[in-house]
Formats: sequence, C-alpha cells, structure tokens
Amino acid sequence: MYQFHIRVIEAKDCPKFDNCNQSDPYVILRINGLEQKTKVVSNNCNPIWNQDFHFDIQNPTNGVLEIIMKDSDGPCQGKDDDMCYLNLSFCAFPFGQVIDNWYDMNACKKKKGAAKIHLTCNIVPAGTPPFTLLAMPQQQGYLPYGAYPPHN
Repeated sequence: MYQFHIRVIEAKDCPKFDNCNQSDPYVILRINGLEQKTKVVSNNCNPIWNQDFHFDIQNPTNGVLEIIMKDSDGPCQGKDDDMCYLNLSFCAFPFGQVIDNWYDMNACKKKKGAAKIHLTCNIVPAGTPPFTLLAMPQQQGYLPYGAYPPHN
C-alpha cells in the first residue's frame, strides 16, 4: 500500500465566472473514484488554499490524479460551473520524491481560458510522513557525485 500526498497551494489567472468579474474557485481532487475538495475562496481569481490531501493507492506508477477547478455558485444559485481541469499520470511523480510545480490547466469553456495551479506532490509507502524525500538507490557501477578522486 502507498500514499499519494497532494498539497494544493494556489492558482493564478482563474477564469472570471461571476458578475463582479471574479470567481469563487475551489478544487476537486479525484483518484480511483475517491474525491476530496479544497475550501472555496470567494471573489478571487488568484486563490491561495494551502491545503493537504492524502489518498491511499495500490500502485505508485499506475493511476491518474484528476483535478477539476470549479466556480462555486453558492447553495441558492444552482449548479457550480466547471472552470478548468487537469489529469496527471502517477508517472509524473517519481516515487519517493517531492515534486513542487506549476501546471497549466485545460479550459472547460474555451472563451473563458484556464488557470495555472501550484501543487506539491509526493508518493511514498503507507505510513511514511507526508512530503518526505526518500533516498534514491545508487545505480550499480557508479559512485555518487563527489566520490571520485580529483584529476591531477
């Protein structure tokens, strides 16, 4: 068993969906049908969430992280609007490494554009503390950088 840890840090350039020329964005993370959501950041096209999410996964190299950004219309206004989306293969996250990156999302409505999202991701064995950098195994036949004697 493994765990996929995702920190949804922030987004920028979210499409404007509200009458006040802003959005009320939140993010849905989905892996193998399981779903978790960030909080809604009201009236903001550059939201900051800084929220951590944890998913149990079976195989660290075979799966997809689905990300959907939505605009909240509130409980009285009807259905939330799909803003943009992104699908990332587990292969984009080397096992045991902490990957901190900005990703270009895909627009759900071409006229509206799409946001960029800042994530930190880490896939590790179950029970390992989140966002732990694991040592990479040494390749046979090569010494680590700096281990060779200097040339004279």
